[in-house]
Amino acid sequence: VPPLIVTPAAHGKHEFVVLFGIQLAISATAAFLIAFVIPTGPKSPPTAAALAHKQQHNAMGGMQGVRDAIRGAFRSKPFVLLFLGLSVFQGVVWTVMGLLPQVLGTVGITEKSSGEMNSTGVILGAAVSLFVASLVDRRKCYKATLGFTAAVSAVALGAIAMVIYTIHGSALLPTVFSLYVAYGVVQSCAVPIAFE
Repeated sequence: VPPLIVTPAAHGKHEFVVLFGIQLAISATAAFLIAFVIPTGPKSPPTAAALAHKQQHNAMGGMQGVRDAIRGAFRSKPFVLLFLGLSVFQGVVWTVMGLLPQVLGTVGITEKSSGEMNSTGVILGAAVSLFVASLVDRRKCYKATLGFTAAVSAVALGAIAMVIYTIHGSALLPTVFSLYVAYGVVQSCAVPIAFE
């Protein structure tokens, strides 16, 4: 979708705001679904028979066990919803990263600065996601943490769009830089949480 919005013929402030507005809507939808639709866990704890079957199945090992696990996951509606949502969520992020220099160039931010924003977000995101994944693994607070990352993404994108229209001059670059890096960090943290 982003290449259809930001084109060589139309790549001004309006297109930039529309692009981030779409990502804002996706992030807000993800936050809403996590908060109000996706269950925090199974409706009932596994039975002793189900647990024994799982242990026997895990003991089989090999590729057959992996294939069965993947098939089983895609039969689960919550997994499929999470898989599709995270795919769109992350796909748009990487598309925006690819278009960022072109889009921000229209408001006077250089390609070099855009690249620094992207690389800082990726590097900090990788470092912070290790800590977040460890914390989530210990505390088992998947839903709340994933909802937090989606909400922060939505807020950061809305703030970036607002900043582009309201701030001019030397304050624009550091403001957009910090907001975009925050966005990149929480996006990186969403991946290990969703995998967990």
